[in-house]
Amino acid sequence: MIKLFFLYSIEDFLKEIVLIVIGIVLGVILEFIRKKVSLFKEKQNDKIINEYEKTICDSEFINFRNTILEEYYGSDNWTKIEERKFPVYSFEAISNYPYPFDELYDKSKLKLLEKQFNKIIDFKKIKYYKEYKNLMENKNEKYKRVKRPKYPGYMLDKIQLSKENKVVYFTAWAGIYEQNVYTSHILEYELYVMYKKYKNITPDYYHKIKNELTIRNKIHFGKETFDGQFMFDAFSTGCNRASLLGVQLIVLFKDKDKQYKFIIMERSKDVAARPGFYQFPPSGGFEVHKWDNEWDTRKRENIIKENFSIEHAIFREYLEEVFGVENYVSGESSDATKEIDGEQQVKTIKSLIKNGTAKFEFLGITVELVTLRHELSFVLRIEDSDEFTENIKFFKTNHEHKGGKVLTIPKNDINEIIKSETRLINEGSAGLWYLFSKSHLFKEIVSPSLPLDNLSQPPKRPRNSPKNENGNNNRQNGSR
Repeated sequence: MIKLFFLYSIEDFLKEIVLIVIGIVLGVILEFIRKKVSLFKEKQNDKIINEYEKTICDSEFINFRNTILEEYYGSDNWTKIEERKFPVYSFEAISNYPYPFDELYDKSKLKLLEKQFNKIIDFKKIKYYKEYKNLMENKNEKYKRVKRPKYPGYMLDKIQLSKENKVVYFTAWAGIYEQNVYTSHILEYELYVMYKKYKNITPDYYHKIKNELTIRNKIHFGKETFDGQFMFDAFSTGCNRASLLGVQLIVLFKDKDKQYKFIIMERSKDVAARPGFYQFPPSGGFEVHKWDNEWDTRKRENIIKENFSIEHAIFREYLEEVFGVENYVSGESSDATKEIDGEQQVKTIKSLIKNGTAKFEFLGITVELVTLRHELSFVLRIEDSDEFTENIKFFKTNHEHKGGKVLTIPKNDINEIIKSETRLINEGSAGLWYLFSKSHLFKEIVSPSLPLDNLSQPPKRPRNSPKNENGNNNRQNGSR
């Protein structure tokens, strides 16, 4: 009896061992398969991202995109520089707002993050959200475009316009970056989807695509189909989306030969985003300078209010994009505002402004029609200054523009770059140049050989926009 029990136990034991070994082997095989599938998905996703990044910079796509946008908005509402048109709408400033631009906005009227969530459309229900999210928040750091989705910034509420449609001031609310990505940036992806679907059809049918731009239509008309009414709201307000405000600046200075030169950046041809494009640096988002996700709500509100400063937003981008100073990119600085003021490059600019050697002015606001984002536009003109020209040798790009070049271009050559059809120009920079060309600071230095009246053509009021008895748009007060 004992012998039989012993033999039975040995057999059971061996069976258990076999089952364990089989389980281990199957586990290893399944883990191997899981990793292979995950790697395959990542490679496929990387391939899709590469295709997307490459396509949106391709001339064929840009031509398709521009044709659709021209059909949608009308060519009169594009910014025209000589014979070249750009998909950007430009609002001039009503006056020469000087530094530090206190009259342009009121910090006490900033609407806070928690109070605005319910007013923004639920971007997770937007068409294309999931597939676009996979592109923007890819697990592969090489392709990840949205690295800080919860990072707070300042979204446009409304632009208060004069009777002449010039900027008087603006109001804003505090939101987070992913709201902007999935309600504004996603508009370019929607155009990309249309391109993949309709790129082989003839332009005669392009007008039919307007009804399929459901995200854009919801922003303009509150519904998925094209209506043609109240289009001006999306230009003068941040209606039905989170439009992260940007800041952009033209910097020009006199060199040692007393000739004006402009600072311009040529992006590397090897980067994924807009390779080979020209733009005026600095240009970037109007975001907080310091952030910590662990802070309590009250502390967050105080920091958001303190960081609502155009002055420091511009100087942060100036340090980052012109001099490669990246101390303030992550928002982890202990006291970013004080530290930005303490940077030598910033102290130099402030000193020049104080002694009258530099003029720093607000020009207006541009609205880039591809993603319907607004950029506050400025000019910094520096006269004779050995102190500033000494800084030129320290110019260098930041990590976002790796391989690009910070150039200084004579004033008589910059217009050739802007108007040349063979040069790829950032749309916001084109709008910035248009606004600068209308300013007194430009007219004071322009060569007599350049025809001022013909250099830039002002955009017209969007078609079908209703007007009140004063000739203004009924919604120009920004009500939603």
